[in-house]
Amino acid sequence: MYNTQAPTYERYTWEAVTAGDLAHLSDANIKEPVFSYAGANITTTKTITYLLKVKRTNACEATQTVTVLVTPAPNAPTVTTPQYFCAPATALDLKLKINAMATNAVKAYSAGVALTDTDTLQDGIYQVSLVQSSGCESEKANVTVSVTVCNIVAKDDLYKPFAPITTATITGNILSNDKVGGVTATTATVDITNITSAGPGIVPIVKTNGDVEVPAQYTCRRI
Repeated sequence: MYNTQAPTYERYTWEAVTAGDLAHLSDANIKEPVFSYAGANITTTKTITYLLKVKRTNACEATQTVTVLVTPAPNAPTVTTPQYFCAPATALDLKLKINAMATNAVKAYSAGVALTDTDTLQDGIYQVSLVQSSGCESEKANVTVSVTVCNIVAKDDLYKPFAPITTATITGNILSNDKVGGVTATTATVDITNITSAGPGIVPIVKTNGDVEVPAQYTCRRI
């Protein structure tokens, strides 16, 4: 229940102990300003101290010390560059190449401007960073992007029965007879998606690299 006897404050004033540090606050005259460090790069933890002055309606004033610890940004992610895409490609496609399991932890930039997932990629240099669970964003890494109109030739893969096997066996790769832009397809130039399941039981498995793995006790091979 709200305490009607609680003091009422009419003014909040933030003062920086060190000149220039007030620029890190979104507003120096509200109760809870947003702190955003905008200073020079640091390699060790930096302490920033503020004085918060609070004035009550009865003219009484109190001062409190508030300390903010700023830690260095994590190192930039290690990325493979250049990255190749078939048009049309978006910032989400780039994020998938950086961290396919958590694209929401990846930020992509063009000339320092943050991109949305639907922004279209073009040939050029982009920047990517990773956001930790704590909310700290890493340094940015440059990545060169190449976007081309791809001519994809995908051929069917045929298999026929053979003698039962006792251990799982790789019997081929579904990309070996496919081409992208006249060049043999790889997992760097195409995405592999299972559209229709082979059904329950002992059935071949298409692995993420395109290899077709035949389970033990199954009888088939590539023609």
